[in-house]
Amino acid sequence: MSSTVTLSQERGPQTSAAFASRSLQVHLWFISITVGIFGSTTWRFAGELSTGGNPVLVWLAGCIGLYWGIRAVLQWSCYSSSHWRGHLVRTSIHILSTLGYGGLSLLYAVVWSGN
Repeated sequence: MSSTVTLSQERGPQTSAAFASRSLQVHLWFISITVGIFGSTTWRFAGELSTGGNPVLVWLAGCIGLYWGIRAVLQWSCYSSSHWRGHLVRTSIHILSTLGYGGLSLLYAVVWSGN
């Protein structure tokens, strides 16, 4: 049995829901890999990033900062407040995530602009 899901009008909404679920799983894996690469690159080259010794790494820091800045904006512009508003834990996670994304953006922007 194949794990590939195809869309067709004959199969109805169950296939569409399975496709959406599978797409989100793939999306989650690729975002996780990207963030892991950001973290491991930062960890490995922290010294060079802090001194600005390599212009490629400084440029990379700027790109990573832009990524996290966009992510902070998307946290508020793309997620419906109905998912978190009125729920203390969800609201706290939403706000802390925004602060974390904004903080990462600021940190990388400082590295980028200081060199």
